[in-house]
Amino acid sequence: MILPMYFMFLLTPVIAVVMFRARVKAVRTKALDFKYFRAMCGGGEMPEYAAIPARHFINLFELPVLFFIACLIAMITQLDGPVMVCLAWAFVSFRYAQAVIHLTYNNIFHRMLAYSGGLVVVVIMWTLLALWTT
Repeated sequence: MILPMYFMFLLTPVIAVVMFRARVKAVRTKALDFKYFRAMCGGGEMPEYAAIPARHFINLFELPVLFFIACLIAMITQLDGPVMVCLAWAFVSFRYAQAVIHLTYNNIFHRMLAYSGGLVVVVIMWTLLALWTT
């Protein structure tokens, strides 16, 4: 379980770098005033090329949190067998797919499919944990 968790974690600093570079570009090209970042308002509107990675970064602290908790519970309760490991890798795969889609061509339907796949996997993980621990 640690390896899929690690790969899920790795997505966070990667997206943080993408977000940082987009924000620097926005300031350098004067698409956004540096003062905007004091309170994330004022000094202009964040351009889409900077807003998308910022939104994706925030999203990494939403559904993935439930994934990490499910993985930890699975390890603590020793329910981290092959089924859970496969589900964990499936979740990570969906999240990487979603990131690629979101940060490149950003087709909403494709992104929704990747997100929904990850959501279904987390629901299955939690359901199995609930069934196996009762």
